[in-house]
Amino acid sequence: MTEDTLRSLLDKLCRNITADIVQFQKEIKGVSARLHNTELDTAARETRIAALEQQLSTIQRSHKQNQDHIADLEDKRRWKNIIILFPETAHHAVPS
Repeated sequence: MTEDTLRSLLDKLCRNITADIVQFQKEIKGVSARLHNTELDTAARETRIAALEQQLSTIQRSHKQNQDHIADLEDKRRWKNIIILFPETAHHAVPS
């Protein structure tokens, strides 16, 4: 092989390698962008989950308060029924 032939083959090889490097860089950028978007999506999902957990906690507390209030009303109703049925018990304190 002549020097020119070798130089031509080396130039062609360098161009092919450079093209491969550029292609790999593009692929890496694409993967990196998708990974970044996935991380953002994950962070957004985690934020949404935390907000939903907070809402659930608030709803559970409210539900418990409502149950307690209903139990108090039931106790008062029972006392009133007792007083109606047995007026002599009226001197006992009715829960307020």
